Amino acid sequence: MCTLRRAWLVRTFLVSFLLCALLIAGFPDRRVYARQTGSSFATTPGALGGVKVQSTRVAEIDSAHLRLAIDLIITPTQTATLDDLHLTELHLNGLPAFAEPIRQQINLVNGKDSALPPIFITVQFRDVTTVVPLREMIEKQSVHVNGQIAAAIKMNFLDRLAVRIQHPRVSLALNEDVPIDFGASPLQRRAALGILSVVEVGLRGSTLARMEIPGLESQWIRELRAQGPANLFRVETTYSLKVHKSTYPVSLEQLGFRLALGKGVVTAEAVAPWQFDPEMLARLKSGEAKLIKKSTDIQLHTVGRQGEPLVLSQGDFRLEQRGRADQHGLIVQHQDQDDYSRINVRLRATPDTMAVIDLKSPSASGGFAVAPAATLQLPAWEKVALYRIVQDPPTGRRSIDVIQLSARRDGQAIHLDHPVDPSFFGSPILVPEGVLGIVQDEEVGAFLPADLGTAAGSAETAAQ
Repeated sequence: MCTLRRAWLVRTFLVSFLLCALLIAGFPDRRVYARQTGSSFATTPGALGGVKVQSTRVAEIDSAHLRLAIDLIITPTQTATLDDLHLTELHLNGLPAFAEPIRQQINLVNGKDSALPPIFITVQFRDVTTVVPLREMIEKQSVHVNGQIAAAIKMNFLDRLAVRIQHPRVSLALNEDVPIDFGASPLQRRAALGILSVVEVGLRGSTLARMEIPGLESQWIRELRAQGPANLFRVETTYSLKVHKSTYPVSLEQLGFRLALGKGVVTAEAVAPWQFDPEMLARLKSGEAKLIKKSTDIQLHTVGRQGEPLVLSQGDFRLEQRGRADQHGLIVQHQDQDDYSRINVRLRATPDTMAVIDLKSPSASGGFAVAPAATLQLPAWEKVALYRIVQDPPTGRRSIDVIQLSARRDGQAIHLDHPVDPSFFGSPILVPEGVLGIVQDEEVGAFLPADLGTAAGSAETAAQ
């Protein structure tokens, strides 16, 4: 028995050492990666290889949107399995665009080119102030594609503990000029240019203010970008697991945000991440791993602020659970054993479930407004905005990104019309009138508790 235990420990040490050495080799700053967390992307542009565009073609164009299909090839420097692949921070000739995610697993073999399934990209004309860059794309039959490919990395339990990340992810930079196929007919190109000319006239004539806006973003999005640093938190949750005689800290990172009256909101997952992770729960249930009591620590970090970032520890605020996440029963097999057990994994997307932050020393001003009741009761919202935190690979510096999409009511939940990646979890779901709710998973958000809206409304009335 002792010999087997020693052999197991030696194998665990070697796996952990080799994995850490492999990951560190791809990072200019080890400390950045050690703090990298589950719902942010591990910024590893050189650790997995390179990516290039093989071909781009126009799939559809009308008066509302333009849709492209893009074929990518990854040349990996490691053998790995990717899952839940997203093309983020995407711009075509400088215009913001949305790319549909790839949900299937992608197996990469070291040194072998791997073609990804086609990725479909959409530019919604309602989200831009000009379509001139799209006209140039069609006229020149070339487009500049800029963005990040982000995906989850499939790892076993011990490897995840070795890198101290609950949900490891990787990113690859995409930045190149590529030819675009619009079909062989010049008539098709002329027809598309005619559509874009009509769209451009409509965009310029919608309002005088819109014509005066420099750049390609709407005024509302630019205002939200400016408001983000004062009202967003980077929520870092750490806890420790004991496996045999070794202790492993594990970290999860999500967004949180501030409302009026010193209140803030985070997801329920940020309070107890292991309850939402099937593999972590399975190891705890089997006794292979033990959660160290009182090891959970939650910190709130400001992001994108000028000067020294502010860090709030749990002594600076109180967390109040609202609702209770639904559970989903799973039957799991214990590792290297023939017996099975049942675990109950909590679901991120549960209506009315989140945690409210009560700051002990709240700011006298600021905080996002809560949308009025009439807006909350609408069946759909044509224009909603979400935040995400972006980390610059060379410096590790974090900044704020904002995207715009549409959403609709789905019973007691908010359904996003386009799925997002985990870096958006915890973001406020905003409309021009204020906050609707909080992002819980790739497609679903929860409405804010009614009392938060009532309190914010009372504060505004008192201020007047």
